[in-house]
Amino acid sequence: MEESNEKRILIVDDTPTNIRVLVPILMEHGKFQINISNNGRDALKLLEKVKPDLILLDIMMPELDGFETCKIIKEDESLKDIPIIFLTAKNETEDLAKGFALGAADFVSKPFNSVELMARVKTHIELKQNRDLLKTTLENLVKQRTEQLEKETIEKLKLKDQLMQSQKMEAIGQLAGGVAHDFNNQLGGIIGSAELIKHFTKDEKILKYADLILGAAQSSANLTKQLLAFARKGKETSMPVDLNKTIMQITQLLQRSLDKKINIAHDFKSYNTFTIGDPAQLENALLNIAINAGHAMPEGGEIVFSTSILDLDDSSPYNLPADCYACVTISDTGIGMSSEVMERIFEPFFTTKDKDKGTGLGLSATYGTVKQHSGSITVESEIGKGSTFTILLPASQEKAFGKYDSGNKLSDISSSRILLIDDEEVILFTVGEMLTTLNCEVTTASDGEKGVEIFKQNPDGFDVVILDKIMPRMNGLEVYLKLKEIKEDVKVILASGYSEEQAQEILDMGVSAFIRKPYTMSILSENLSKLINK
Repeated sequence: MEESNEKRILIVDDTPTNIRVLVPILMEHGKFQINISNNGRDALKLLEKVKPDLILLDIMMPELDGFETCKIIKEDESLKDIPIIFLTAKNETEDLAKGFALGAADFVSKPFNSVELMARVKTHIELKQNRDLLKTTLENLVKQRTEQLEKETIEKLKLKDQLMQSQKMEAIGQLAGGVAHDFNNQLGGIIGSAELIKHFTKDEKILKYADLILGAAQSSANLTKQLLAFARKGKETSMPVDLNKTIMQITQLLQRSLDKKINIAHDFKSYNTFTIGDPAQLENALLNIAINAGHAMPEGGEIVFSTSILDLDDSSPYNLPADCYACVTISDTGIGMSSEVMERIFEPFFTTKDKDKGTGLGLSATYGTVKQHSGSITVESEIGKGSTFTILLPASQEKAFGKYDSGNKLSDISSSRILLIDDEEVILFTVGEMLTTLNCEVTTASDGEKGVEIFKQNPDGFDVVILDKIMPRMNGLEVYLKLKEIKEDVKVILASGYSEEQAQEILDMGVSAFIRKPYTMSILSENLSKLINK
């Protein structure tokens, strides 16, 4: 340990007498490792192998004097920090100025005074040691700060990417929701017309065509539900959902539909995994992920459903409020995904499947459903190593219960007086015809202002008003408030291509009922019957 603390000194002097004087002084007053060179060129060669802590350098030497040697040393990046003390017998001002200009640290005059020599040697060695320590400390601080800044920059870039992705998904969601809403209006006309055809004809061939139209329209309506789910505008019911039970139900479906080479396993770490939400949509969300997992394993593999309960704090990476969450993970051993695919995996209509093998709406609907339920969904994947989807939903202590499923019979609402307000011509015609077929007296208005004016003329002349939520000039809420001013107890059914949750503001103000487009004649008659006979 003592040797490792010894400082190394290089003496460069062509006079043996000077060396014989210097070495004993140094060895008497300290522990040093001493190297000796008799001229400047030898010293430079030695410095390629050895890095001393101090150089004692004679000025007057043949071939390469002390000044030239000092100049060469100070120009070398690896040597420039070594302090140099010139040894001189002349001690002239001109020599001192030239030496300091070249980078010398100090001068010692000949003949040597041992006290003065050792004071200067120890001082400059200590100064170098302090400089080296300061340099190392600063370098470490700079390195730490650089690493910290790099980490902060990476985190900022991640947050920026997350924000941009969130904004992009939000914009796509708004577009998808608008398309779905408008499409539902058109589907309402198609379904209504097909039902009217079935009602007025006995021709088997025409009835078959009508059934085909209804079937295709219903499939299209299911697609719009997926779009609305992605747009977070499709949550229809709110009730306790047992996620473990939901997974077992999904498993039964998957076992009948997926390749037999695919094994389905469960790892339920919690048997009290409940959340509040729409059971059908949550089931579809998990099912969509599992079906995609099956498609990612053409040669067979395994899908694992896991559940647990997580308590998140404000530092969690899931961008959710601190709370207790039900966690569902769905892992597969499939082909995995690239980072480029993962960036777009939740976009509607994005698919890596063949043209006729997928709509690209499954995972986008899943994304929308999870967000609509105040949850989080993330995916981890690597090419050739499978994928893992993680869903977090607010946990609930409430237990799941059953649902009531209504029938499809036409209710008797004969002679009912209905005011139908909608800006879509196809809805006015088809729903008007449906109501006429149900033996109702129907009055139609193609916008809110006309509807209010008609109602104002005869407030007691209508049993029920069927009101569209989204209309130009005067929307559903504004129309409803005007109707309430005219007649406080007016009965209004709100109709919309969005879900009931999106109409909650109007419902909270006293709207009597909600009906979602597209609707069938049986659903229409049932809602009217309940309201009229209330």
